[in-house]
Amino acid sequence: KEKLSEKEIRNLQALENMLNPSDDNSRIMIAEIKRELGQFEEANNLLSKPFDRELSHVASIIRELAQKRDPFVAEIKFKN
Repeated sequence: KEKLSEKEIRNLQALENMLNPSDDNSRIMIAEIKRELGQFEEANNLLSKPFDRELSHVASIIRELAQKRDPFVAEIKFKN
């Protein structure tokens, strides 16, 4: 696991700027971007509002990784 390059950081920041935090899908993506950038408190703040059932599963995984201060991409498995 390696740190993000400057280009990867700029790409994540550009993606974040395109997203609307009032939309739940975008809010969860922004939280993941913040986590990957090491902005763990900001990620947790975005995850503090409730999500629908499917997104709450994703939010809990991102929240757990942020609490561990883990900025690395992790696979999220969905039950069928």
